[in-house]
Amino acid sequence: MASGNLKAANRHGKVVKQRKGKFSKPPKGSTEAAKQNRAITRDVNLKNELEFSRKATSSGGTLRVLKAPEGSETVIRGPKPKKRAPTVVKTPAQLQAEKNASKWSY
Repeated sequence: MASGNLKAANRHGKVVKQRKGKFSKPPKGSTEAAKQNRAITRDVNLKNELEFSRKATSSGGTLRVLKAPEGSETVIRGPKPKKRAPTVVKTPAQLQAEKNASKWSY
């Protein structure tokens, strides 16, 4: 056996499932916006690296931290709430009908 084809030690007779479908899926939604975001992120990272390398080597430049102006509101974004299915309220007659239907189903 090759090194990549070893059996799992804890499989215990379980069948290996074949995975189907795409594993590298394209992004959903606007790809143009995603490209712009990546470009902006790339430029910001490059600028940060240059600034910190200059500061580390003491070859000039000062590091300035920008602060939001006073009176402006900052929005803290958190995780979106999970969507829940609406609750289903059944009458006792509906529950009894379901119970009887499940008794006699073949």
